[in-house]
Amino acid sequence: MIRFIQESDWPQIMAIQSDVYLDVTPESLHVLQKKWHRSPDFCFVYEERGKVVAYLLAHTWSGALPKLDTVLDFSVSSKWVLLHDLAVSEPNKGIGKSMIRHFLSVVSWMAYTQIKLVSIQNSASFWASFGFKRSSGSVSDCYGSGALLMIRSES
Repeated sequence: MIRFIQESDWPQIMAIQSDVYLDVTPESLHVLQKKWHRSPDFCFVYEERGKVVAYLLAHTWSGALPKLDTVLDFSVSSKWVLLHDLAVSEPNKGIGKSMIRHFLSVVSWMAYTQIKLVSIQNSASFWASFGFKRSSGSVSDCYGSGALLMIRSES
């Protein structure tokens, strides 16, 4: 079941983040919660039998991409959506795909026309299957080697 993030989910979210990210240093709880506070309508968990097994964090933004583990500046305007993080503790079950389809429907309903993300850990083909295209924009070194900026524009 996909639902909005709740305060009680954070210990499980932090455990998932620690388990799945191998190429980047996990972000602090404080930083992740600030992303959630900025745009709670774009932040979800996938719960299975009472346990959080995946999460998706996204927030509105404009301008240069924020670096990892940096608290967001809430004065930045909201021109597009940055899909910051999708992490799944049980891969190959279709959970990530379900989360993305749900997220895309929310973005469409909220009338945003552009979504950006940074593809890490060789995930570009996954994102391309949802219509994200590689962009020539630059990505901070904090995202690790091979990180790519990808954009999906809605018509």
